[in-house]
Amino acid sequence: MNTPYLRRNILITTATCVLIILFYGPTDNWVWDPSYYYTQLRAPVINHSLDLRAGTQPTNNYRTARGLQPSQWPIGPGILWSPFFIATDLLVRWFGTLPLANGISWPYIAAVSAGSALYGLLGVLIIYRTCRVFTSRGPASIAALLALCASPLFYYTFRQPIMAHSTSIFAMALLMYVCVAYDQGTIALRHSGLLIGAMLGLNMILRWIGLSALLLPLTLYAASVTDAWRVHNTPRLRQLALQALIASVTVLAIVTPQLAFWHGVYGSWLIIPIQGFSRSALPEHLLDLFVHTNRGILWWAPAILIGMLGLYRVQPPRLRTAILVYLAGYLYVLGTWQVWYGGGGYGPRFFIETLPCTALGCALLLQRFWAARTTRLVAYTATAVLVLHQWMLMVIVERTWLPFEAYFTGKPLGFAYQFQGATRLLSQPLELFRARPGIVANRQAAIANILNGQSSWHFYALPLVAIGIIVIGLGLFNRVAKRSRIVPATALLTSFMLGWFFFLFTLSPL
Repeated sequence: MNTPYLRRNILITTATCVLIILFYGPTDNWVWDPSYYYTQLRAPVINHSLDLRAGTQPTNNYRTARGLQPSQWPIGPGILWSPFFIATDLLVRWFGTLPLANGISWPYIAAVSAGSALYGLLGVLIIYRTCRVFTSRGPASIAALLALCASPLFYYTFRQPIMAHSTSIFAMALLMYVCVAYDQGTIALRHSGLLIGAMLGLNMILRWIGLSALLLPLTLYAASVTDAWRVHNTPRLRQLALQALIASVTVLAIVTPQLAFWHGVYGSWLIIPIQGFSRSALPEHLLDLFVHTNRGILWWAPAILIGMLGLYRVQPPRLRTAILVYLAGYLYVLGTWQVWYGGGGYGPRFFIETLPCTALGCALLLQRFWAARTTRLVAYTATAVLVLHQWMLMVIVERTWLPFEAYFTGKPLGFAYQFQGATRLLSQPLELFRARPGIVANRQAAIANILNGQSSWHFYALPLVAIGIIVIGLGLFNRVAKRSRIVPATALLTSFMLGWFFFLFTLSPL
């Protein structure tokens, strides 16, 4: 291993461990989304059923045709967490600690939380690799840092990993990487259908808005078909048609676990899982997504907006068009949803899936001015401000230093809370690391328990497990994540999802 590469890996590992010690504390708020995502994994593996009633809050009193509790949440996050969950189950049983083998004891929570956080960090590394295709190391590094630390992704990696966002950023980063490689001709056309289909299916099964990701590869494929049509390249057109068919079949294979879950719970292979979209054809909340004081990205994640503005520098034009078409479709869907602000979640979380695109915009903007030492200093300073701003917002929300009822319902918040929060943190900087209210001690960050004088190892179990799993995971990724291995890895992923389909299909509903 060459020295710069080794130095970079040591730096990433050290920085990750420091962030875990300072910020990693998976919340114990087992209601709504986290409870459904987790129970959709636990019930099949531990109880060998699709009955979710014992593990979800609030429990839905409605019953499906199968007599089961419905769920509007996708099953994909639980499937991606399953290797960590199943490995923990095997270890707990192997060592004879059967009272812990219930799927909800601390070893399971520790492993699944750490595994989910690992997916988020891997997504950031993939974003970095995508940016490096277009820019030098410095701009790509800053863009990746902004994607993690100046957006809601930070919260859903270090504070609430048992949500879909850390897995969905991983899937979208993979799709973006593969689409860029396809556009640049660095992956063979004969492999494009498998790769794009798998990454697209993965996005669809993790979050419902992942369906909009179809616009990215579809636009690129349309450009390829148009180019071949213009020169009457019939063999090329046949190859593209074949790859489109392979992509379609692969998408179906990846999403089959969701179909099996729906069939088992509802007695139907296909349902419409969520409601709440505007009846108007116009996205009535489109402007709110950007400027509303309750989680508009201008006030809550300006780095994302900067990245969007930087996308004009993407070359070639067909790739820029594909990214912009995808973002337009994504924003249209989000702008028509009544809960566009994210409900009770932290920050403008629905923009997390756009980070692979907006980070590229940030990197390209930085590259434009990177040669001058003065502008590099400005970039470093702006990055620090944007990161600290995001951390400040996280503390403000966790400590309810804002009109919380208005926050939950999407009403305007004004601006005073940000100025007041900044003033409090400047006068009491340790507030950034102190224990969060309403969170039990063993779910606090390690630094919070150190400041509180906690000495028992139980209070540090989750961050210690996270350090082990994440450091090993990052190390394995750096060793095995070679472009030559992406095809067999994708074939393995497809087989894994098909295995889950057969497992879920054979389960008894109750």
